[in-house]
Amino acid sequence: MDVAHIAAEVREVAALAIAAELFDINQSESRLCSLPDEVISLVAAHMSFNNLLTACQICSRWRTAILSDARLWIHITLRLNDDQLRDSAWMSHSLDELLARSMRLPVSISITDRDNREGAEKHDAPLAVPAIVIKHLHRSRSLSLSFLNHGLDVGQLTQPAPLLEILTLMRCGSDSISNVYPTACFL
Repeated sequence: MDVAHIAAEVREVAALAIAAELFDINQSESRLCSLPDEVISLVAAHMSFNNLLTACQICSRWRTAILSDARLWIHITLRLNDDQLRDSAWMSHSLDELLARSMRLPVSISITDRDNREGAEKHDAPLAVPAIVIKHLHRSRSLSLSFLNHGLDVGQLTQPAPLLEILTLMRCGSDSISNVYPTACFL
C-alpha cells in the first residue's frame, strides 16, 4: 500500500468518527434537542412560516414536535415563482401537505407570486385557483391570492366559506383594470 492510499483511509475513518461523535452530541447531549414538546411548540409559535419550516430541520425531535402541533400550521404563506404557479400538481401537493398538518383547525392561506423581476413574462390566461384551496374554503378564516403578472379565475370560488373574515384577491403589475366581484357564497 502506498502512503496516499493509507492517508485517504485514515481521513475517511477520522471523518466517520467525527460524524458519529457529532451525531451522538446532537441526539443525546444537546439541550436544544431534549426540550419538551410543549416548549418546542411555544418557541415555534413565535416563528414566521419560513422559519417554522427551517426549525423542522434542527433535529428529529423538533421535527416531530413541530409537525404534530396543528396550531403551528394554521397560517400558510407561500411565495411562489412563475414555474411553481404554473405547476398545479406541485402546488396542490404542497398545499395539501401543509393543510393536512393543520388538521381541521381554521386556516389562513396566503399565496403570492414572487416573480416580480423587471421584464418578467406577463400572462393573459388567468390562473386556476388551486383545487386544494377551494376544498378548504369551508375552514378558511383568511384567503389572500396576490399575483403580479397573472389574472385569477375567481369564478371557481363557489364553495361556502362560513368562517371567512378576510378575502384579498389582487392582481398587480397589470396594464388593464378589471372589476372582480365575489360570487354569491361570499355575500
